[in-house]
Order: sequence, then C-alpha cells, then structure tokens
Amino acid sequence: MEKNFTRLDKMFKEIFNEDPTDHFSCGGRIEIIGNHTDHNHGLCLVGNCSLAIDASAKVNNSSKVSIYSEGMGLIEVDLSELSIVEKEKGTSQGIIRGVANAIVQKNGHVNGFNAYMSSNIPAGAGVSSSAAFEVLIGQIFNYFFNGSQFSELFLAQTGQYAENKYFGKPCGLLDQIGVAFGKANFLDFADINQPAIIGLPFNLPLSLFLITPPGTHADLVDAYAKIPNSMFHVAHYFNQEFLRDINPRYFLEADMLHDIQLPEDEIAIARHFFTENDRVLKAKTALLENDVDLFLDQIRASQSSSHHNLHNTFLEGEYHGSPQEAIDVLSPLINHNGAIRIHGGGFKGSILAFIKPEIKEAFIDGVKAAFPNYPIEEIFISPEGGRHIASPLK
Repeated sequence: MEKNFTRLDKMFKEIFNEDPTDHFSCGGRIEIIGNHTDHNHGLCLVGNCSLAIDASAKVNNSSKVSIYSEGMGLIEVDLSELSIVEKEKGTSQGIIRGVANAIVQKNGHVNGFNAYMSSNIPAGAGVSSSAAFEVLIGQIFNYFFNGSQFSELFLAQTGQYAENKYFGKPCGLLDQIGVAFGKANFLDFADINQPAIIGLPFNLPLSLFLITPPGTHADLVDAYAKIPNSMFHVAHYFNQEFLRDINPRYFLEADMLHDIQLPEDEIAIARHFFTENDRVLKAKTALLENDVDLFLDQIRASQSSSHHNLHNTFLEGEYHGSPQEAIDVLSPLINHNGAIRIHGGGFKGSILAFIKPEIKEAFIDGVKAAFPNYPIEEIFISPEGGRHIASPLK
C-alpha cells in the first residue's frame, strides 16, 4: 500500500519553516513464532509489521539532529559529541547518538537533519516501536550521508548497539532484524552476531489481528531476565554456554527420565527452548508448502508451551486483564479456524491471532463483545522493511 506523506510534509513545514526533501518509513516487528529463543542461539520466524513509523526529513547542514515526534515533541541531539551520555539513557536522544556512533565506528558519516515523525504503532503493543525508531534513524543516516551503502543487517546491529549501550536496555537482535528486513524471515541465531536470515513467502489465507489487553512492559525486567537466566543455568549444568550447544535429544531424554537435578521451573523453561525450535522448523515448512493447518498447529502448540513452560502469559496473581485471560476467553471462538498466542516478551502486552476468512467477522465481533475496551488491530506482513521512499519532493 502506497503511503501518503501529505500531512507529515505540511507539519514538517510548520515546524521547520521549509519543505522536506525525503520520506522514510519503518514498520514494527511481528514475532510469528519462536518465543524467547534468540538469546540462546535458537530459531525464530519474524515478519515486518504494517504498523509503522513514518518520517518526512531534510538535511539541515549542521551537526544537530532535530526531530519532532508526534506525542513526544521536539527531540534534539548534537552529533559533535558521540560518546555515551549517562543522563540520556532511557531516552530517544540516547538512541540517536548511539546509532550515529555505531555508523561512525564503521567508517560511515553522520550529520544533522530535521524530521517530522508519526507512528501508528500502539504503545505497549509488543510490536517493538523502539527497534523501528532505531532502524529508521539508521536509514536516514544511511541515505543522507552514506549513499545507502549499509545493509539491513548492519542497520539492525546499529539499533541493537544503541539500545544496549546508549539506551541502557539489554536486548537481542531479533526485534531489529524483524523491522529492518521486509516480508517474513526465518532466523537462525547459531552465530548470534551474524544470524542466518532466509526470506519466506507468507501466502496463507489468514488474517492477523493484534489485541492489546491493559498493562505495559514497564517494571518487568526481573520477569524477563528469569527466562534467559534459567536457560543459561540449564546450559551450564550440561557444561555448555547456551542451550543451542546441547543435543536436543540428550536434553529431552534426560527430562523425560527426570534425570536433571535442577528446579522444575528452570527445566520447563529449557524444555520450551528445544520444543519451540522444532515448532519453528515445522512452521517454516508450512509456509514453504502453503500448509495452513500445519502452521496453525504450531502456533497453538507454541502458545501452550509459553503458558505451561515459560509461564510468561500472565504475572502470578494478575490473571484478570492478562493476555492469558484474553486467550482463554477468545479461543473457543476460533476452534480449528485459527490460532492465538502471546506476542513478544509476554507477561503483559499484546496477543496475536491468525484467523481463517470464514470466521473473520465473527471473531472481530466476539473480541469487541468480550473485551470492548481492548484495542484490536488488523495487521499485515509488510513487503518492505526500514527504507527511504522515493518521492517527488526534490
């Protein structure tokens, strides 16, 4: 679908007293399947989301980046200094400076620009608006000052670097790859710094819906950290650094025989890793063979494992209003005509539904009847990732 930047161009001129020259866009991330596997070098299917951040922009011939972001106001960063600024941690300024520094470290160039940005990615929906912002900034630097020489993977890595070092939030590379590349992609994190990325068709006759119960991902650091920490602990028990380094059959046989002397919750979290990798491979086959029922079977099984093994579908004592409650209420509406699962990190945030066309309208009505205050958004897998959009502005 062609984007219309007329309103953004008008707002750019109101803020900066001149016309923009270029348009940029970056969608969010759809985690199709592969919940919490990347940090232990696992497998995942991701897609670029139709919900996106769009920008009208122009070089300003200074060292200052000036961005007016709807809902946030004016953000300014002077690029004459690229080292970490402690007070910028947790801010958009930190992200911008971090992306700029990552590009300069690879002998790239950065300079000032003005931009007006607008996003239709809902806050707290688990679609990774932060990664979209990071890659969008990288694409602006890439197009304006580097002749678009940098690859999608490099721009994803600059986003991860900025988020880890300058924003101060640990994260893997999954979200940034999901937004930097278009379409659906199979990711193999065996080499976590240079993951294998294989583009896949997504031609299944399914509608995708993002449903967002109340609550945000704030203050969930400890809950999230328990998942990779448990996986690392189990890996060390088997004298390995990551679960990917363990033969799955060896672990699953020991698990079945109750021959692992570790807490059950840690064993269950590791069990999810190995079984989820298998589900990702089957879902990949389903996409290649256009097998909708095989695909939906894997989504349902992934949700079951996230619920029973990861325990990341609601916080203990907070079932009411949780993603798991919504899944429990909505699943009977779907039966075998779709599948629904936790989306992203979990505990709070969004759920993702894959719905066959014959129940689409009934499903929408059912969501609105059961949860009238929950946003429901039909989303699509975008054919393009973060990019400059050719425009007649110049």
